[in-house]
Amino acid sequence: MLPRNPIVPELWDSIVEKQKDLRLTALTLDPSSFSSTREREVRFEHKDWEARLLNPLVYTLVAIKQDASIATAISLVDKKGFHRLASQSWLGNAVLYHKEDKDLAQSSIENHNDRATFYIEGFYVLPRYRSLGIGASLIQNCKDYVFSWAHEHSCKYIKLCVRVYTTNEKAIRLYRKHGFKTSLGKQTSDVIMMDYESEIPEG
Repeated sequence: MLPRNPIVPELWDSIVEKQKDLRLTALTLDPSSFSSTREREVRFEHKDWEARLLNPLVYTLVAIKQDASIATAISLVDKKGFHRLASQSWLGNAVLYHKEDKDLAQSSIENHNDRATFYIEGFYVLPRYRSLGIGASLIQNCKDYVFSWAHEHSCKYIKLCVRVYTTNEKAIRLYRKHGFKTSLGKQTSDVIMMDYESEIPEG
């Protein structure tokens, strides 16, 4: 999980640049997977990229290459973790966006009190590192973080949503494997919404 404050200030610009590089690479290699375009975002200034990381409603998870191994769940709350994030290659990421759910009618949960709703956006893994479990690990880390956040904020339910292009059958299968179901609303011929809902275990 990427911290929103520069634990090591002299490395912060490097973190921002790595986020920018991965995003522009994603928009270049897989333009059909995103609603935005490289032509649009390549014009962003440093402050625009930094703002994405500092957004209080956004949580960024990153998969990095660590020597010969791959890691997604790394400690980023200390200087050591921050150095690793700045120095290692970013292989993929997932962006969690937290918002208050105002479309309660679409939920399969009967009691809607105290629910935390998050959206997965900007999910991407570099082509050469696919089929290695990175995507699955990022999704699981997203779920783990949402459960942890809900516990800390005394929520009883969580809802995790993602928008997937209908042509991306591999992604659809991956999300279904992790318990996501196709939402009945907000669909088009090109895009479907998938939701994961769960009660928060007591204790």
